[in-house]
Amino acid sequence: MRAGARPILLTDGLFSHDGEVAPLDRYLEVLPPAGSVLVDDAHGAGVLGKSGRGTAEYLGVSGERLIQTITLSKAFGVFGGAVLGHAHCGRG
Repeated sequence: MRAGARPILLTDGLFSHDGEVAPLDRYLEVLPPAGSVLVDDAHGAGVLGKSGRGTAEYLGVSGERLIQTITLSKAFGVFGGAVLGHAHCGRG
């Protein structure tokens, strides 16, 4: 990997075909410190976690290196979506 590279791993949070939850904690362990995980949490947001915040909350993973995309049309029943992340995510 190039010096100064900031890799991004892309994954679903909750896989709709089998209900498997992505091991975000494991992904963050193997990524370099400058790496981030982009989580498509369309099926996890509103369903997983104590307050429905999705896969990261369900697994107890810090959001500092996560970018979470959600749709509002599944669990929330309205149109739209959002891209969520920590203010420092992706910055070197």
